[in-house]
Amino acid sequence: MSMPVKKEQGILIALSCLLLLTGWFLNLGAFPFKLEEPRRALVALEMILNDDFIVPTINNEPYYKKPPMFNWVLIGSFHLFGDYSEFAARFVTVLSFIVMVALLGWAGAKYVNKEFGWLLVLLTATCVDFLFYATIYAEIDVFYSLVTITGFLGLFHFHQRGNYFTLFLWVYFFGALGTLTKSLPSVAFIACSLPAYLWYKKDLKQLFSFSHLLGVMVYVTIVGAYLFLYEKRHSLEPLLQSLFYDSSERTLVQQHWTSLLGHLVNYPLTVLKGTLPGSLLLIFVIRKRRDVVSTWKENPLIAFAVILLAANFWLYWISPGSRLRYVFMLFPFVLAIGLFFYQKFHAVDHRRLYFFRLFTRILIALSGLACLALPFVPGVKELPGIIVISILSAAGVAALFGYQYIRPVHSLFSMILLAAWLRIVFDLTVLSVRGTDSDSQRWKDIAYRVAELTKGNPVYVIRADNMHMLIPFYLTQQGQGILNYRPDFEYGGYYLVDKGSVPQEQFNVHYDFSVHGRDYLIVTLKPGNDDV
Repeated sequence: MSMPVKKEQGILIALSCLLLLTGWFLNLGAFPFKLEEPRRALVALEMILNDDFIVPTINNEPYYKKPPMFNWVLIGSFHLFGDYSEFAARFVTVLSFIVMVALLGWAGAKYVNKEFGWLLVLLTATCVDFLFYATIYAEIDVFYSLVTITGFLGLFHFHQRGNYFTLFLWVYFFGALGTLTKSLPSVAFIACSLPAYLWYKKDLKQLFSFSHLLGVMVYVTIVGAYLFLYEKRHSLEPLLQSLFYDSSERTLVQQHWTSLLGHLVNYPLTVLKGTLPGSLLLIFVIRKRRDVVSTWKENPLIAFAVILLAANFWLYWISPGSRLRYVFMLFPFVLAIGLFFYQKFHAVDHRRLYFFRLFTRILIALSGLACLALPFVPGVKELPGIIVISILSAAGVAALFGYQYIRPVHSLFSMILLAAWLRIVFDLTVLSVRGTDSDSQRWKDIAYRVAELTKGNPVYVIRADNMHMLIPFYLTQQGQGILNYRPDFEYGGYYLVDKGSVPQEQFNVHYDFSVHGRDYLIVTLKPGNDDV
């Protein structure tokens, strides 16, 4: 299937990439850490301060839930930028995503065609969950998806070349990196993907080859070396127990079977929603079963995508606690299947093509109205210059609407450009608000105020649930040192406590604040109250 990228398509691709790059980096560091970000960054920061890159800690207590690979990468970014900023941490996510889509584009161009490769890049980049969530935060999932997809593509590419020695070394090397990033899911990916694909290729005998044994040895050596170094510093038992529990708590092992019923219905729909707008192309897959099977078997990369999804998706489909981000690494393969069928059938499937173009036009029109409504949206309407942002945003969408109307043949590119443009609008509005008026910003301001009050003296907590992770991170970032746990109150330090948990008359109260409906105090112990 030869389909070179034409000049107009080249311009659309370049414009899409420019808008996406702008959107990924615009205001990336303008708002405080959120969700799991402060936890990931705090572990990395404590590793630096403790000069211990083997045993992850939070508040100097061992942190067992995730191995340290992602923290090592964060440390590298902190050193690269020379600070512990939000931008430095989130740069890892964006860079990981760029490398990931570049690898996908290379595979698509090599094994399908050049246009397919570029469109797979752009459709993956404009998935709503990637565009408006995953590429915004310094969380582990995009980096882990990069590691996992690199292993997947190596399995496919080296099998195509018949290079089994490199295939097994590659798969198990990246499987080991994945295990050091997110523990047991990488073992499951290897156990499901490798036999399934070799079975499909009628090549199961390779599982009993010397090359496979070498691959397993590479995995055992890398993971075993880390566990050996860990055991030199700390007991392995709580780490292994926690990693196993963390990986199994969302499966039927830890969930009631009744929760499975709703999950079986909702999870596939959630995946389709998370891969919008690209998942709309799956309408071109809907045809006679015989035609569907013969079509995906035409191309080795698409066949690999089908086998990969069949081999891996079921595990998350029957696990009621699974989150959408756990299958981010499978998103591009869903999109690849839809895109391949679109390329093959859109010129002859007039009914579905008409629906796709009509939906794109409606989506662009609704987006334009949403841009015009920005000055009336609570929280956003107070932004300086919101009227100008609204007008310019709507003007860009209007221009795109006109282009799609004149050139409906490029409706797919119009949809991609719309998503990329809306990410920039999102950056200028929602991310700007998060940097001025949000719970996270209030936590950051409080942490800075506490750092100013305590002036470098140690700050302690008595109970883990007495704080939000933003407090210890920003205090540590501001040079306060690591925020430690203490089992009891002692002289010689400040304490972050729940307001209702201590008799205030026995303490000097230096600061009180309230966030998320809970009241907190920064206190020191008064003389003569050693028995608190």
